[in-house]
Amino acid sequence: MKWSTQDVARYKEAASYVDTVIVPLMPVDFGEDMKSKAAMGEYVNLMTDELERQFHGRVLQLPPFTYMVTAEGEQAVLRLKQWHETAVEAGKQHVIYLTADSSWKKYEEELTGTLLWLPLLPVEDLDPKLKRKTISDQIEQILPIIMEEWKKSPQ
Repeated sequence: MKWSTQDVARYKEAASYVDTVIVPLMPVDFGEDMKSKAAMGEYVNLMTDELERQFHGRVLQLPPFTYMVTAEGEQAVLRLKQWHETAVEAGKQHVIYLTADSSWKKYEEELTGTLLWLPLLPVEDLDPKLKRKTISDQIEQILPIIMEEWKKSPQ
């Protein structure tokens, strides 16, 4: 389910079945890396949308967690921990963070939840059919990781 009025209304009716939230991590940079950070955001959005489509009814796709690249990483980690706490308080057993920004790897141990780092694939110039195929191939790579995470939950 997406963060939209229509899906949130459905979520209210089926909240007990939705045990996972997906949080796309979006870097913002006004410097020389602005274009590459925008590409990361676009790519993570595409991946998150596809995960939500495949697991509709089991996952809630939250709005992107945006952060300034120049900001202290620890501040972003603290903010992200608050998102996690709020999700857990709402009864969610799994919080999955999706990012193409490798700088999050150094904070992985501090994070509560599962960090999935996706190597950035340049999809912005691909034709739509090839873009869908590329995204689908990448999703196939991370599905087993998500399935393993779900096995950890109490039944």
